[in-house]
Amino acid sequence: MLRLKLIKRADDRTLSQIISIYKEQGWWTASDNKKRLGKFISGSRFFLTALDGGKVIGMGRAISDSANDAYIQDLAVLKAFRKKKIGGKMVDFLVKKLKKEGFRWIGLIAQDGTYPFYEKRGFKVMKNSHPMVYGKL
Repeated sequence: MLRLKLIKRADDRTLSQIISIYKEQGWWTASDNKKRLGKFISGSRFFLTALDGGKVIGMGRAISDSANDAYIQDLAVLKAFRKKKIGGKMVDFLVKKLKKEGFRWIGLIAQDGTYPFYEKRGFKVMKNSHPMVYGKL
């Protein structure tokens, strides 16, 4: 049974399961480690896990300026659990929490092919805007 759970810290087992999701997405680098992931979790406004039994099968986080703007980031569900509406429940949960705390601007960077998923949840493509990153990719 699916359960969504906000965390501020994680035990070693949970960290390993979250790392597996990052790796499956291709978002984990050789320089990343559990200590760094612990900082991702504790430094996020919200770090959400999706659990099936005791196993972490999905995650997402919100980062913010603590006043007005927030971003949803690192939303992912293990491939074996996709197409079960888990990602949508996670986005809806994070948006609801952010709105309840008074955030008026909620953004994210959507990967190619995921626009319809986010548009169903009220997100819109920002015209004449493009995500950018500093340094090498």
